[in-house]
Amino acid sequence: MNAAQTKKYLSSFACPACQSANLLLTKEKIIVCKECLNGYKIKGDIPDFRVENAISFKQKMADYKQGMAVKLTILLGKNKLSHTEIRLGHCVVLGRKLNNQNFDETTYVGRPQNIDTFTKLNPDSQKLVERCLSEPSRTNTNQKTDRLGQPNQQIQKLGNFTRDIDLLLEEASVSRSHAVVYHDEQGVHIIDLVSKNGTYVNGYEIEKSKLKNNDVISLGTASIRVQCS
Repeated sequence: MNAAQTKKYLSSFACPACQSANLLLTKEKIIVCKECLNGYKIKGDIPDFRVENAISFKQKMADYKQGMAVKLTILLGKNKLSHTEIRLGHCVVLGRKLNNQNFDETTYVGRPQNIDTFTKLNPDSQKLVERCLSEPSRTNTNQKTDRLGQPNQQIQKLGNFTRDIDLLLEEASVSRSHAVVYHDEQGVHIIDLVSKNGTYVNGYEIEKSKLKNNDVISLGTASIRVQCS
């Protein structure tokens, strides 16, 4: 069936479990309800709409999302091509790698003219910002080890998210804790942590923004590409 025929075919049905008409037809000849994620096999030309025979795609979808990872790769900066991955339920703080020369000061680089309207932070986002700013950096160098010298698998939490190792840039224009990227059920998001030079996505200054595949994050003079798997 072509697209028009498929649409006409599906318009005759509704999901018996939730009564939704928001259906799709897979190449395996399964009608899937987009609302409750129940699937109904087609036998011959007749769909089996008995609920007791339905295939549940909820767990499969949950497993798929759990395995998804977002890759952040530094495009421009001294540690170019360094990267990290963020899985569902995790977050990563983007900040500056400290040394004796730049322990406290962040170099101001100015702001471009094409500044977009700020997105106001909701209370949950504001709490996440406050926690990021109040807690120390999480790096490989200060990771504790057990008596055998192996890293402890201690889970650090920021709100509802597991905090992974920080992605640190060797750029004086990046604040010590510049921004946080987190991955939840709605996708991948970035929040500026009241940084000196601001956080930009595709050239527009943001306080909070949802990220898409191939977006470019700019922190001071450094750039990071977003890749969604």
